[in-house]
Amino acid sequence: MKKKGIVKYFNYAKGFGFIWEIVTKKQYFVHFSSSNDEIGEGDFVEFNTKEIEKKSHAIEVKVLRKNEFSHCISSNGELDIKRINERLNERWKIMKNEL
Repeated sequence: MKKKGIVKYFNYAKGFGFIWEIVTKKQYFVHFSSSNDEIGEGDFVEFNTKEIEKKSHAIEVKVLRKNEFSHCISSNGELDIKRINERLNERWKIMKNEL
């Protein structure tokens, strides 16, 4: 089953970053080659995982919403959990109204 998360950090020059998985709050390494989409900080993504050299990697990354959570990342790269939860609740209300 695919996981959903937020791109917490992404270094374009080096081509890698980290995705924070929403449910488990686990962090996954992501390389630019793991996605056909352009990945950026704050993107809401869907992905699969794979253990590579005893480390958790995000693979087959698909951007669901560009910059969806960019306002939830502080200048030092930390995620503001309260703001993330507020944004998720907003999205949930919108989705319920669309059904």
